Order: sequence, then structure tokens, then C-alpha cells
Amino acid sequence: MPTPGYAEATLKAALVAAILAILAKIFFIVITPKLIYIMQISIYKQHQLYYRNYV
Repeated sequence: MPTPGYAEATLKAALVAAILAILAKIFFIVITPKLIYIMQISIYKQHQLYYRNYV
């Protein structure tokens, strides 16, 4: 027989894990497009500088 507090502790751990997973998913959905956008802008600016200098 497990101790009385065992089920409670397991439930809390599962709840924390679920919350962290949801936060990670939200973070990924919100932050990743912004990072891609910033990277695209920086690449675009580098290309502009390149063409301005050599064309």
C-alpha cells in the first residue's frame, strides 16, 4: 500500500508537468514566428547592403 500523501504528490507533479508543457507550447507558438521574422529582416538587410556595395 502506498502512503496516503503519495497519490496527492503524484497528482501535483502531473499537474505541474502539464502546466509546464502548456506554457512551453504557448511560448513556442508566440516566440518562434517573431524569431523567424527578425532573422528574415536581418538577412534581408544584409542582402541590401551587399547589393548596394557590389551592384
